[in-house]
Amino acid sequence: MLHCDIKPSNLFRDVDGALKIGDFGLAFSLEDCVGVTSARDGTRRYMAPERLARHEMGFASDQYALGATLYEFLAKRPFNSNSAESAQRSVFPSDIDPGLRAIIAKSLADEPSERYPSMSDMADDLANYLGNRPVMAARPSFLRRALLWARRDKFRAAACITAAVCAAGFVVALAIGFVSARRAMLRARANAQVANNALGVVFRHVADQPPSPKDAQFLNDLLPYYESISDDAQMPDANRAAVYDILSKCALRSGKYELAEKFLRELAAANGNYDPDVQSRLAIAVMKQGRKQEADAIWNGIATRFASGGTPDERAVAARALINTADGPESPNNKRAFDIIASILRTSPDNAKARFEYARLLLDECPFAMAEPIPGIPSNPIDLFAALEKQDPGRTFYAILHVQAVYKTLQKKMRNKETVDDASAAHTLELAEKLYMRFANHPGVAYLVFRTRRLYLMYMRHNSPPPHQAREQGRFDEFCLGVFNSSEVPEQDKESILEAQLDSLAEHADSTRRFKHRAKLVEDEIKKFTGARKAEFEERYQDLKESQPEGR
Repeated sequence: MLHCDIKPSNLFRDVDGALKIGDFGLAFSLEDCVGVTSARDGTRRYMAPERLARHEMGFASDQYALGATLYEFLAKRPFNSNSAESAQRSVFPSDIDPGLRAIIAKSLADEPSERYPSMSDMADDLANYLGNRPVMAARPSFLRRALLWARRDKFRAAACITAAVCAAGFVVALAIGFVSARRAMLRARANAQVANNALGVVFRHVADQPPSPKDAQFLNDLLPYYESISDDAQMPDANRAAVYDILSKCALRSGKYELAEKFLRELAAANGNYDPDVQSRLAIAVMKQGRKQEADAIWNGIATRFASGGTPDERAVAARALINTADGPESPNNKRAFDIIASILRTSPDNAKARFEYARLLLDECPFAMAEPIPGIPSNPIDLFAALEKQDPGRTFYAILHVQAVYKTLQKKMRNKETVDDASAAHTLELAEKLYMRFANHPGVAYLVFRTRRLYLMYMRHNSPPPHQAREQGRFDEFCLGVFNSSEVPEQDKESILEAQLDSLAEHADSTRRFKHRAKLVEDEIKKFTGARKAEFEERYQDLKESQPEGR
């Protein structure tokens, strides 16, 4: 029978002092629990989390309510399930026995699976406590077990203690010291384990947030504490590797390439084996710092190991390494990469890594990929990137390269003076705007959206009436200022946009009206820019202004 509303006011003592449960207005048998619509009926303060969140009911939820009732009885304070429960449950009067505290804490576990398997088990453990026996909810130390035994059999305990004191007082003192030291060591190790788990939660939480250079630096500042605590808790290398993996991805996504390199080298050491994915990310981090030769050496190592053998994913990473070291679309490395990708997709057409690298070759107009379509695989990079993005919406590079492919298609058509319909041009801008809304703080996104908006503005100037052109120009200017007002956009994107704006300003130096309009916008952007090249941009801007004839 499920009571469904256990609380202090529903517990009564009869004339003989026995405790009774009353008010069965919400009760039903467990067999009738299926499809119950009254899971939220009752007193919310004593409801188990699964009842509140998922309408799940069972003996575990009654157990939770009983635990909350016992808590109030012992702690002399209300139980508030809406507050920080874990902190509240730990606050007991100092005279409450630790065994009883453990029983109540177990019955109040957030997950039903962490409570007692049945109410009978909880009753047995309460009987253990009342009988001075070790409780199942806790693992008592040796000293605790001895104290419980002494309570159960006081006569024998007194005799043993007296004999021990008389026969070997010194040995007893040493033994007590050893037990105390062991308890302290185990307590320190347990505390280190708790702290290690807490930091692990922090790392994972930050990694799930949009990329931010400040978050990457924050995790780096936490790392020494994590490493120290991990040593104290004797954490295995696999746990360290998982944390380094999170840190490296967070640093890469936020453009903190020095940190990414540091974390990736730690990850490679913790793994203890050669992982092509880790090495590929390391090569990217190194290359982004301007050390192309060193990055090429890492990619060449990947290609040497896996181009001729390994799993499909490993061979796809080898193809990526070859593409990244190619010196042009017709490079022999691209040919070799295409052969690897084609062989993977013929046997594993759904391999995402191989599809991604194939789309990259098509996007770069590699003649080997364009001349030999792979059966059953789309030969349009836009379709490939769109499918990959749909399959894994959280993968930023899929979305970025999807927009880049659409952008390059529109750019090529405009350059070749091909017909472009308004819908296609608007669709290109729409994709870019959605990308910016989702990943504005990812390196390269803001600059890609800037170029797309500028391309769309050029399209409007050739295909729309002046009022529409003016409106689009205003939107473009508003976007640019928004980028420089945003703390989320990486400095390297702002730097690229400013450089492009200054180049454009130099091109309009012979047009007074257009120069003045563009100059005001660039001046506002430079004021808000805080990057390392601020002084350089200010100087170039002043030179351009001074190049204008007096009064013009």
